[in-house]
Amino acid sequence: MAPAQAGSTVRLESLELFDADGRQLLKNSEFGAGLQHWFPMSLGYFQPWHIDNLFLDVLIERGLMGLAVFALWVLWAGTSLLKGLQRRDPLAWVMAAAVLGMLSLGSVISVTEVPRVLLILTLLMWSSGTIRGQIEDVSRCNEL
Repeated sequence: MAPAQAGSTVRLESLELFDADGRQLLKNSEFGAGLQHWFPMSLGYFQPWHIDNLFLDVLIERGLMGLAVFALWVLWAGTSLLKGLQRRDPLAWVMAAAVLGMLSLGSVISVTEVPRVLLILTLLMWSSGTIRGQIEDVSRCNEL
């Protein structure tokens, strides 16, 4: 839904969504309980157990095994990036800065709570672990 004119507001007083048998699928469809069962749920009340730290979040959500796997993943990516830095691979410098920035950010907020940011972290970690100087390898293969 969007307002007909930019800058104008929309007031929703109820929403309905029915299944094939005519049953209401939405909870709190008339907003009688405020924003309960609607996004953003955290408006005005955020869970008191909320953790703003990536590493503690992984520990609590995934346990010691999950934290160990995450730590090994960071070490794997870091080792690969360190080898790239030693080869003076420009991509390794960029990826190392991005990984370091994301892990630093993870010390003050939990980046796993926002799916898009978690996807970026996941892609960043996987691609950092696979840096092997591909450009140089391709150039050597194409030499006559």
